[in-house]
Amino acid sequence: MPNHVHLILTPSTVEALGRAMGEAHRRYTSFVNARARWSGHLFQGRYASVAMDEAHLIAAVRTISLNPVRARLVCRAEDWAWSSVRAHLSGEDDGLVRARRVLDRVERFGQRIADRVAGFGGSWTFILTFLTVLVIYTAINIVLGRSAWDPYPFILLNLFLSMLAAIQAPVIMMSQNRQDTKDRLRSELDFDVNRRAESEIQGLAHKLNLLGDKINDVEDLLRTKLS
Repeated sequence: MPNHVHLILTPSTVEALGRAMGEAHRRYTSFVNARARWSGHLFQGRYASVAMDEAHLIAAVRTISLNPVRARLVCRAEDWAWSSVRAHLSGEDDGLVRARRVLDRVERFGQRIADRVAGFGGSWTFILTFLTVLVIYTAINIVLGRSAWDPYPFILLNLFLSMLAAIQAPVIMMSQNRQDTKDRLRSELDFDVNRRAESEIQGLAHKLNLLGDKINDVEDLLRTKLS
């Protein structure tokens, strides 16, 4: 945007984000100051960052992508020169954007349908509704006797049930495969978070040890002077 920048980044280490933003800030400030013959700081304050889960990530990508359109700077999101929309639409990396990291987390239409079908097919609502329909269907055909459209042994009903099972089973498998993928991505994210937290804790422990050593050195120096 003209007065601010939104970035979705995946730092490789705990210190990587701060170092990258600091270096980008210094280079951009030097460039603008040299061009405009200014001096001093360019930005009002330090950058703000927040860790995002999967749902927050998708919402953030959508919001950032549509910001230029909502600000009426362009007609289409992919027309904004500094946007990652083109990479995400093409599904190919462009040197800065790794498109698959976002695209693998976006629900497609077929996946949403599969999740809803699997969710409804595994609920008590479906079981009770299906049981009610079966009882009513068989009862009507038994009462009608010879004039029934599907008399005993209910061949037409068996055909419908077979068709339903043939359609429902692959859809449920699709939903299960998608859930496995989501669990894998979530496990990888948890592992990265735990690894970075461990690294940060180790860094803090190292700093505390250094601080303790310095305090001991100061105490020794004071004892030497007092003695």
